[in-house]
Amino acid sequence: MTKSYPTITTWNDMPYDILVKIFMALDILDLVTGVSRVCSLWRAASFEPALWRKIDLSRVNPDSIEIPTRTDEFFEDESSNKLMLILKNALKLSRGNVSSLIFHFSVSLWNEHIVYAAVRSRNLKRLVLPMWNRLDIEALEYAIMCWKDLESLTVPCVYAPCSMMRAIGAFCKNFSELKIMCPLDIDFAHAIVVNTPNLKVLSLRCTVVFREALQFLLLNMEHLEVLNLTHCLVVSYSRRAGYLVVYREIDEDIIENASNLKKFLTCKKTSCSMCKVVANQVGFLKWYNCEERNWRMDEVPSLAV
Repeated sequence: MTKSYPTITTWNDMPYDILVKIFMALDILDLVTGVSRVCSLWRAASFEPALWRKIDLSRVNPDSIEIPTRTDEFFEDESSNKLMLILKNALKLSRGNVSSLIFHFSVSLWNEHIVYAAVRSRNLKRLVLPMWNRLDIEALEYAIMCWKDLESLTVPCVYAPCSMMRAIGAFCKNFSELKIMCPLDIDFAHAIVVNTPNLKVLSLRCTVVFREALQFLLLNMEHLEVLNLTHCLVVSYSRRAGYLVVYREIDEDIIENASNLKKFLTCKKTSCSMCKVVANQVGFLKWYNCEERNWRMDEVPSLAV
């Protein structure tokens, strides 16, 4: 039966469900700094759980917006103060209903940001971290402890990968998806195998991957279903020669070990323009093409931003 609504004379007369649908088309800044402050009806609609399943800050760079902030002793720069203000307003309106939290790629993330978000979004299932962070491993471990329902993590830069994986293994029993964009060595691979044996999806897109680490993953991850090696750079350290060997293609042993996967995603490196350029760069191991475009994109749809 079709609903009928009375004649609307002002925005204050807008039916609640229609108002919520309109709000769902707005970006997060409109919600936290605009509509939630208009009137009591709009503020009530701003608390609707459907608006806060995902807090997507990927398009919100605090450096480019004008939000009045107060002096905060925790932070050295105005950008960090603005990020905290946005987090506080968004998480207050969300009332703990956030299941996905995506930070802006280039924002600086501090301990206070991650701890504040963790305490107020304990039902979080997906987390996408920025490139740059000033997180202590203790703060990240505390946040992971709060996020017991965490299933998916994208982390471009991690300074203590083994500690991070131990925390995930200890507290996040439903963890199933991981995307990293930092070098994967044998220690990192071992930490993944030991702490997240039920991992189903792993994206190493645009990552430097040590061949020994990759082989170790493929031989020991019994539940792995999807592996993305698109634009990754496979290398191996030659102890006898004392230098790194770069593999121009994924070798047959790796392909054979990946044959049991449901999806094994890679590219033809000898014809891939992106891979050819990076492989010829001097000092490519300092950082491997970790740009916002590559952070956003992924051949695994559930990991794309």
